[in-house]
Amino acid sequence: MATLTLRDIDESVMNRMRSMAKKERRSLNSQVLVVLDKGLANAANPFNGMPEALIAKAQDAAWAELAGRWEGDFPPIERSFGREVDL
Repeated sequence: MATLTLRDIDESVMNRMRSMAKKERRSLNSQVLVVLDKGLANAANPFNGMPEALIAKAQDAAWAELAGRWEGDFPPIERSFGREVDL
C-alpha cells in the first residue's frame, strides 16, 4: 500500500476529522481513508446517494437550461409515430 503525507492541515479540519473518527469508532488514519474514498466516489458521480426524484429534478433543470441553445448544421429529424402493433 502507498503512503500519503499531508501537511498544513487547518486545525478546524483536524478537529472535525478527530470528532468523526471518535464518533465512528475508527482510528484517525482509517477515518481519513473513509472520507477520502467517499469524496472520490462522489466526485466521480455527483448524484451518488441522492434520491431518484432529486436526480430527475437536477437532470430536468440541466436540460431546461440547455434547451434551444444547440446550434448545428444538421436538419431536424422527422420522426414517425411508429407502426401499429397487435397485442
